Amino acid sequence: MAFESPPSFITTANQPSNTNTADTKARTMSKPSVFYRLGDLFISSKNARTKVIPADIKKLAVQIDAQGVMNPLQVTPETDGGGKPTGRAGINAGGQRYRALILRVAEGKGSLDDLIECKEGEDDEAVEVSMIENLGRVAMHPADEFAGYQKMKDEGRSIDAIAGKFGVPKKHVLQRLRLASVAPVLMDLFRDGSMDIDQVTALASVDDQERQLTTWNALAPHSRSASNIKRKLSEFSVEVNDPRVKVVGLQNYLKLGGATDVDLFSTSSADAKTLSDVGLVEWMLEEALQKQVAEVLAEGWQWVESFSEYGHIEECRFVQLPKMYAKETKEQAAQRKALEAARTELQDKLEAMEEDEDSIWEQQRKVENELEALESKIEALMETRVDMDAFDKTTSGAVVTFQGEAGIVVLRGLVVRSAAPTTSGGGSVGGGFVQPKAPKPEFPERLMLNLTSHLTAAMQASMLGNQAVSLAAMANTLALSMFDYTSVDSPLKISLRECDGDLKRNSDTMEASRAALQIVAVTEEWEAKLPEDRATWFSWFLTQPQAVVLEFLVYAAAVSTNAMHSVATVDAGADALAKALGLDMAQWWEATPATYFDLVPKSKLAAIVRETSSEEAAQALEKMKKDDAVVHAVTHTAGKAWLPTPLRRAAAQPVVADADQDEEQTDE
Repeated sequence: MAFESPPSFITTANQPSNTNTADTKARTMSKPSVFYRLGDLFISSKNARTKVIPADIKKLAVQIDAQGVMNPLQVTPETDGGGKPTGRAGINAGGQRYRALILRVAEGKGSLDDLIECKEGEDDEAVEVSMIENLGRVAMHPADEFAGYQKMKDEGRSIDAIAGKFGVPKKHVLQRLRLASVAPVLMDLFRDGSMDIDQVTALASVDDQERQLTTWNALAPHSRSASNIKRKLSEFSVEVNDPRVKVVGLQNYLKLGGATDVDLFSTSSADAKTLSDVGLVEWMLEEALQKQVAEVLAEGWQWVESFSEYGHIEECRFVQLPKMYAKETKEQAAQRKALEAARTELQDKLEAMEEDEDSIWEQQRKVENELEALESKIEALMETRVDMDAFDKTTSGAVVTFQGEAGIVVLRGLVVRSAAPTTSGGGSVGGGFVQPKAPKPEFPERLMLNLTSHLTAAMQASMLGNQAVSLAAMANTLALSMFDYTSVDSPLKISLRECDGDLKRNSDTMEASRAALQIVAVTEEWEAKLPEDRATWFSWFLTQPQAVVLEFLVYAAAVSTNAMHSVATVDAGADALAKALGLDMAQWWEATPATYFDLVPKSKLAAIVRETSSEEAAQALEKMKKDDAVVHAVTHTAGKAWLPTPLRRAAAQPVVADADQDEEQTDE
């Protein structure tokens, strides 16, 4: 039976203002609302929606609990064989809402006597009305959905309240809010169809809009896949299960003010948390290495060096002296056999996976990593049997290094290759090599490469405007190549290598730097000048004025300049070139959160503020959280032209060509 007025607990929809429209749905919606008992309603055979998803019905029922029925059902009154109304009505549009209401009754939250708002339509339009409602529902753009959640939060609603309103898990709301925090310019790309939801989700894995923009702009258009975005973002953070975190300790990191972030879109809860202060992690790792260095030095070795990375180049510097092994104990034998058995099992598993064409590469890589870790454990166990007293510690030393899953590893009984002792016929080891103790590095390798990448770019840009120094540097390089008998596949045995890729890889802020922008501009000019056919370049250079050829040689010398290095030692060649150029890095580089302050721990920030401002300001910084400390450091260094030591150079006048001499040479 239909009623004309609603009970107080039913939410009614706004009435359309235009009641004269010819649209079928509008005609139906323009009619006065009527109210049927829930028990007098049923799904019409003319209802177009037949697929029912129980989870959707459950979700809708929760929403009705919170908000009521927001829109009226569209129905056709039922009649008997003689055309007389029965008091019941068939639902043409709104079957999902009806099913949700019935579910509420089953859960004891409603009654079949509840009155439901409906709009009555003609029977001959029932199918049309149903199709219009179901097909005419244009899905809201996901960006609008994200923004809607954010607006509700801005209105003061709690996460739990929003989740309850829509019948969704709390994490669902948190994910939408994180997606809403993507930089507006990137969200506009998403709205315009220039970015897909996977890319947006990858960018939203961090909540720093500057990092999102930097990552997006750093990737070439064809490389902006979700996986590449995630990989690039990982350069700004450290996963909680990263081997470096195992060494420094998560709690120690937090005590020093380190910040963490949560990847709400991670499929693994173990991988969800990340450490966002990479500089602090690197610094703590260096501290851990130096602590180990002190302990190893106490063993009596002549020298001990540390490396945060120990690759082939580092290995080639040293020679391992012959080792003497103590007899294996029962405990050591048991450990070795257990590890070897596990290794055999993994090797068999990996072999089977390699033969299986359907095997997933990620799974194979996981097994390979486990196998490498086992090998490291077996080697470490073997090292415990080395008789250290058999080495002559007065002439040999040790290396402390970080080796991934193996953590901090100590390699003892080493000598530098150039001073490696020889073994006599009797097998005794001699030699009088003495290696000075290595000083503690002021900066981690990664930060040194970052800073010296900016130094390199500034030197390159300076060389573009200094023909005398550039040509002298090139002549010096050619002389060294000639007398070192360097040869390449060319009539002229010369080879220059530009290092743009290395600069960008070592510094995330490189592309936006003044020096890099200047080099890019000049590079584009030369690309436009040179003929498309490379085979004609030699002929083209022959026809150019000498000034053009010299200009290109200067450009080539500039872009091949590389002053990048990973340790805080003076590069004599680069230092001499920088002085000849009169290089002042304060004109090319500025300490900002992105270029420096975010990359170092608070202790370094305090030292900077102490140097540029006052002891009082430094002490105030030490009590702050890292983010506040960075802002404090920026404030107290603004306009001071402060530079970290790797970018400082002694003042020198730039070398310029003698104009009279140039004219003389031209006349000749």
